[in-house]
Amino acid sequence: MSDEQANKIARAAAAETEAAALAERPRQRRREWMLLLVGLIAGALVSIPIGIWVNSIS
Repeated sequence: MSDEQANKIARAAAAETEAAALAERPRQRRREWMLLLVGLIAGALVSIPIGIWVNSIS
């Protein structure tokens, strides 16, 4: 196998990997936003009862 053939194979593999990563990016962003929203909602749901409890004991 010549260096030129090896370079062509390497470029093809790199292009295929990049295409797969590019297709995955929107799904990853959506997952990150959903985790952010779930975290914010969970934080609010936990902090409200704690706030009520602190107000009741003071």
